[in-house]
Amino acid sequence: MNYKFFTVLLLWFCTRAMSCEPVDTQAEVFALINAIETSGAQFERNGSVHTAEKAADHLRLKYSRGKKYISSSEDFIAKLASESSFTGKPYWIILEGDKRVKSGVWLTEKLQALRANQCPSGHE
Repeated sequence: MNYKFFTVLLLWFCTRAMSCEPVDTQAEVFALINAIETSGAQFERNGSVHTAEKAADHLRLKYSRGKKYISSSEDFIAKLASESSFTGKPYWIILEGDKRVKSGVWLTEKLQALRANQCPSGHE
């Protein structure tokens, strides 16, 4: 009896997990870069402030050179989009009112929102 119950429960969890589209890392990375580009925010890198468009260009370049080391969108955020690979200084997103958020935090929130919008409620 317990065996059947656990089998049904396992199948139910598996079908829920498969109900969302498989993750396309490159598409997610491009969506994250686009989120920066269209944010209207500024981007601080190594003490210099750049436009959102310049930030997007920079991250596209870093991704094109480093994508072989990236296996997930979380890797992109952690390894390429959070800090300078030369100085180790964090990247900052500067929002309206001069509110500063580390780019890794900002991008992680955007990734969570992106994934929440891709999956029906309760299937994340």
